[in-house]
Amino acid sequence: MSYNIGGMKILNEYLALGTMGITGGLAAWASSGPSKPKQAAPEAAAGSANPSKEEDEFIKNFVAEFEKSEKEGK
Repeated sequence: MSYNIGGMKILNEYLALGTMGITGGLAAWASSGPSKPKQAAPEAAAGSANPSKEEDEFIKNFVAEFEKSEKEGK
């Protein structure tokens, strides 16, 4: 048996499959629940705001050596 919908012949099988597909899709969507808010990364993982004296000296020496080698290279 078939139905005439919008001037087209639609078989019962297609109507049943469409109904089950839509019902399953809506059930899956409804059971997924609300999305969980993302947690911000801890500040310690992003880097230290206060570098140690050792790190500060290393950076200063590295920059000074780089500038010195740039001047010698020219």
